[in-house]
Parts: sequence; C-alpha cells; structure tokens
Amino acid sequence: MATSVRLTSVRVQGYLGVPTSEEQALTLSDLQQCNVLVGPNSSGKSIVFRLLHLTQTSVLESLAENQSFSDSDAARRWFWRNETDTPIRVELTFSAPDDDTDLGVYRICKSGEYRLRFQIADTGADGVELTTYPQVWDKKESHWCDLPDTPGLARTTQHESGRKRKRTLFKSKLTDKLSETLKELSKSMYFFDAVRALDRGGSLGLDDGSKLLQELQQRDHALVSADESHEFRRTLVQRLNELLVPSGVPRIASVEFKATGSEPALLLRPAHAEQCSINVESMGSGVTELVIILSALIRREAEQAIVFIEEPETHLHPGLLRRAMRLFRSLDDKQFFISTHSNAILDSVGGGDRVYQFRQDPDDGACVAVQCRELIDQHRVLDELGVSGSTLLQSNAVIWVEGPSDRIY
Repeated sequence: MATSVRLTSVRVQGYLGVPTSEEQALTLSDLQQCNVLVGPNSSGKSIVFRLLHLTQTSVLESLAENQSFSDSDAARRWFWRNETDTPIRVELTFSAPDDDTDLGVYRICKSGEYRLRFQIADTGADGVELTTYPQVWDKKESHWCDLPDTPGLARTTQHESGRKRKRTLFKSKLTDKLSETLKELSKSMYFFDAVRALDRGGSLGLDDGSKLLQELQQRDHALVSADESHEFRRTLVQRLNELLVPSGVPRIASVEFKATGSEPALLLRPAHAEQCSINVESMGSGVTELVIILSALIRREAEQAIVFIEEPETHLHPGLLRRAMRLFRSLDDKQFFISTHSNAILDSVGGGDRVYQFRQDPDDGACVAVQCRELIDQHRVLDELGVSGSTLLQSNAVIWVEGPSDRIY
C-alpha cells in the first residue's frame, strides 16, 4: 500500500493574486482530512489549486528527474502584478506516517515531518530559475534541517566512532527517504478539472472525465483484471445508490460498458426495469458528475490520495452534496481539498474539517485567506456569499405580532 502522505500547511508569496510581502503571505495551516475553501468568485480559491498543480507537474517533477525547470515563458505570468524583480516563494509542509525504514540507530525523522520550500525567480533573458530547499524535522534538536547539508543532523552523530563515514551514510539515507516521500507526494496528488463531462476535449494533467469511458472499457475487456472490473462495477453501483436513492432516484441494479457505434458508453440498468439500459449521458449532468468523481476514487481505493475538486455543487443539489461530503469524510486514506460557493457544503462540515474563507482585499486586490474557527465565522461567510434568509425560509424577514387582529395592520 502507498505511503500515506498528507499536506499539513501551505504558504505562498508573490504568486498570481498573492503579494510578495511576508505580512500578506497566503497561509493555510493545520490542514486536515477534509479542507473546504469558500468565498465569492475571484477571491483566490483557484490560486491554491493552481499552485499545488504547478508543484506536482513542474517542481516535484524537476526534483524527481533532476532536470531544469520548464515552462519558463509561461512562468512570468505567475508573478504578482507581473513584478518579476521579487521571486515567488512557496513553503509546503507535509507528513508521512512512522515506518520501519532502516536509518541505523538514528531516528530523527521518525516523526515523518517534512517541508519543501522553493522559489521561482526571473533571470532575465534566460527565463526563470527554480531553487528548492527540502527539509526534515529534527525532533531531537526541535528545528528544521536542510538536506543534504544538515548541521543539526551532523551534531547528533558526532559522538559515534567513525563519525564522518556514518554521518555521510546517514545523510544519504535520510536524503533518499525524503526523495522517496516527495515522489509519493507527487504521485498522490489528483486534480479534477473545474469543468467535468464525458464529452470534454481533455485537459492537461487534470481529470475532466473525457477519458473515463475509454479507460473503463479497456479495463472491462482486459481478462487479467476481470475480478477487479467486477468489483469496480459493484462498488460504483453501491455508491451511486447510497447517494441517489435518498433523493427519489430509482435504485440501480448494474452498470455495463458497451460500444455504441465507434464510441464506448456507460449504461445503467434500473432495478425496476433491468431489461432496459440507460446511457449515463442521458440521465443529466449531476449523475455524470458523480460517475466521474466516484470512478476516480474507486479506481484509487487501495491508494492514498490528495484529491482536489472545484465546485462540486455545479450539478449537485444540496441533499446530494451533503451525502457526498459524508462519503468523502469516510475515505480516511484520502485527503480532500474542495473549493465552493455552496452553503450546503458549509452546512455539512464536520468538527474535524477545516474551512478557509477567501476574499480580496478592497485596497490592493490581494488574496486573503482566513481559517473559520467558530460557527459565527461561517455565518459571516454566508453573508459575503450573498446567502439570504429567503434561501432557506422563502422569506427575508419575519415579523412577530401579538394577535390575529394585528395582521390587518
């Protein structure tokens, strides 16, 4: 099973709508299994998703392959107000569980806490330059240590005989462990496109649903994975029913993949009429949305994943959203980041979840993110989203009177 890696904090300066100063850095701390980013349009929620997707596709990839940074021309558009004289600075903290990795007698990184700092600087005609600073938490000395040059780690080994050789060997093992964890972090990050449909044209590095039917058909026809394919279909039917039946949708008996003409299709068979099959694309955007998201999660059921979903409420009604949030929360080997404008998602937030309110500073347009720690903070978010009393009660005000005759007046 994959190593369970989770993001615990994100801090960024100078990227897109985030200013370069320390005081205005965008910080998401104390990240948990389910993290909700909420705010009006153009408040900066997508900045976090774009930054982390950039981290996966460019920064971590460059580290893993020991290659130079790509996309230099496009990178100049990432700078705050195109001010390329100050670098973009990013700090990601993440954790991996304790394991039995053999690091000799030294257990400094046993707590599994890591940090990746990097900056992107404009170098003029040569484009941009990526500089990375991987670190590990030295719990004995209680501070972060740079790798591979780690003075804190060196101090802990000075009392050993043959200390130079052992120190070098230990640093090498620890560097390898961090490198392995960074690769695991990259592999575990999974992004859904903001627009999801089975007939999309395809998005680079994002799951928009456009390849789902072909992938499922190939999987279904592969004899070596027949049992796996059967289990996938069974689980998909079970979860679709858990989410849809409470809303009055007829129970689904089975799903199958067929080629209709030159194109594959996903067919659902309702329990009350199993002789009929309905193309999922004929059932509306909400069911299609569920199939795309659920299929990705089921295919990665045995894997740890950090999942990014933008605005799931686009095609899902409030009751369905609440059930989907409960499902996400039950997948404790997955970490979720969900951007939203929905009061239904806020209503379904659990005690262990984290909610971050996004807004633009009215003076300079800077993106600001604040963690909602109290219930009153979430009420304030609803006000900024424009959620009124009539949204729930069909009225914006209630007037109490003393008796029936007062209604006349």
